[in-house]
Amino acid sequence: MALEAKARGKLKQSAIGLLVFFTVAVFGVACTKTAVRPNPRVTLPSTAPDNLPQQLASHFSALEQRHHFTGYVLVATQGSVVFERGDGPVDLSTQKEPTAQTQFQIGSLTKQFVVAAILVLVDQGKLDLSVKIGSYMPNLAEPARDLTIHQLLSNTSGIAAAPFAEGATQQLLGPATRADLLATFVGKPLRFEPGSKFEYSNSGFLLLGVLIEQVTGTSAASFFAQHLFKKAEMTHTFLPEQGDFQQIRNQHPGDHFAVGYRRMPSGTLEPHQEAFDMSVIFTAGAMVSTAQDLFKWTEALYSGRLFSPHLVDKMATANLNYYCYGIYERILTNGMVAYSHSGGIFGFHSYLLVVPDSQTTVVILSNDENQYIGRFGEQLAVIAAGESVPLPTAITPKPRDLAQFDGTYIGQYLGNPIELELEAERHQLHLVRPNGSKTPLSAEDKDRFYAQASRATYTFIRTDKDTIPALIFEVDGIPIMQLQKKTQ
Repeated sequence: MALEAKARGKLKQSAIGLLVFFTVAVFGVACTKTAVRPNPRVTLPSTAPDNLPQQLASHFSALEQRHHFTGYVLVATQGSVVFERGDGPVDLSTQKEPTAQTQFQIGSLTKQFVVAAILVLVDQGKLDLSVKIGSYMPNLAEPARDLTIHQLLSNTSGIAAAPFAEGATQQLLGPATRADLLATFVGKPLRFEPGSKFEYSNSGFLLLGVLIEQVTGTSAASFFAQHLFKKAEMTHTFLPEQGDFQQIRNQHPGDHFAVGYRRMPSGTLEPHQEAFDMSVIFTAGAMVSTAQDLFKWTEALYSGRLFSPHLVDKMATANLNYYCYGIYERILTNGMVAYSHSGGIFGFHSYLLVVPDSQTTVVILSNDENQYIGRFGEQLAVIAAGESVPLPTAITPKPRDLAQFDGTYIGQYLGNPIELELEAERHQLHLVRPNGSKTPLSAEDKDRFYAQASRATYTFIRTDKDTIPALIFEVDGIPIMQLQKKTQ
């Protein structure tokens, strides 16, 4: 999807679309409460209500009705699946509905598997997180060779952008060798002093994938299969080595693959094939998996079955901007600590959340790249923990209330200026695009709005004096940036 922004300078809407596919970069507003961090391997007694499946089904129906859900949702607690449901076509040509074994591309959920592979090698004594990567890759160009593994894992390295991401100085469609891939970013100037700030990075995880291959002497796909998928009993998951997704489907004719689509503002689904070969996307987001396998993954990962318990703790320790290693720390209702990440790639949208205390897993896989999730996954986790969450209801704001949101909002993202123009017309708030077209925004609650066929939400900040000085732009419920309202 294209991030709804009027961009100036070098920032263009097409590049922003790729940014939203492959990243969820968080400002410090991502979590506003504090809590005692749980031990990811300790499970507390269940507080889930007896009618939990019915409650989860009600909330799924609300998502389905309001946002035309297509894909599969799975919720598990205490090691058992308590709710799962598929809806929409796996393939428009067959009209088959998805199952727990339907295979989806999972985009940036791939990154936590990269983290796990690195920590397996740390556990084996083959890597040290504090050591510069050039110690293991002596031919790697500067300045990348001077970055530590920790900086790459925590997105604090400042490494240049990947060849498919916003800000890239060189694009590469592929097929590509590992040398071709690295040549597009490792020798480029750093974006900031390593360790000084957070910036979501795809290129850092591409470099980590090549590191895994050079240290082990085997492909990342083979290492994942042997040390991660096999141990977690994931039988329908793999890392493609090359080809586009159509070619990958053709190579696995017996498997149940979803076809990737994007929902248009009209409500129709259109096929959307990626332009990039998977040898370019690689360990930044090329993996294929299922809802059932991702549930198995969380069970294996957080129980310490894949590597030593202290390394599980390390993976789940928040660094800058609440980013751990490959996952975000999120603070939910009543200080409940969760770890989540989403993934977006052409035609697909994925989401995975874990609450270690209650051993709750929420998996959402969609073959609509514009599928709205918002805070739906977090709400399911809260319900599973025994907390009450009101069902979403349609809201029709009054014209005088909408008038407060009317105006221009300005800010910056990755050093580039961003401007959003919002216009209130009677009972409707619109996002006004640079070409003058208008996208209607629907109210999720008094100060929170969303657009159909979009992963974005707009949450307005309201002061004690009932004024609106700013808004927070979110993707998949994660704050991306805060924009200030322009004064007249």
